[in-house]
Amino acid sequence: MCLIEAGASYVRTRRQARVLAFERLIGELTGDEVEALMAALPALKHLAELESQDREGPKR
Repeated sequence: MCLIEAGASYVRTRRQARVLAFERLIGELTGDEVEALMAALPALKHLAELESQDREGPKR
């Protein structure tokens, strides 16, 4: 395995660990809390898109 493959594998493993942790934690929320979280998802997605655009810098 080359260094790039090892790095990509590490990133995938860490990402999967975060997903599993969130799944476990969400399972501990009340129904109302899950609904509130789901209602917030569009705004959170938009924030992530804005942050990504900010990292890319101004458009020319």
